[in-house]
Amino acid sequence: MGVRKIKINTLNNSLLRNEVSDCIDKIVCFSNGCWLDLREDNGLYWGTTPYGLDWACNANENWLTSVLTWLEFWDAPRDESGNLVVLDQ
Repeated sequence: MGVRKIKINTLNNSLLRNEVSDCIDKIVCFSNGCWLDLREDNGLYWGTTPYGLDWACNANENWLTSVLTWLEFWDAPRDESGNLVVLDQ
């Protein structure tokens, strides 16, 4: 049996913390374009930004805060360098 893949909406999601923490040992696709592999790899969890850049955080007691901060960063409109994009209103 393969690894289970989960889809999670990040925007306006009051349950995001719970949903992400329930995904240990799974691969998660987020609505902001980020991917996260929550299968521990040498003490790290690996992710990919919406632009295909790799990202990692330590799989320690602070992993969830790191992941949520990363997701919040990419929820904002950003270019491939991570700079905020000013959208015309």
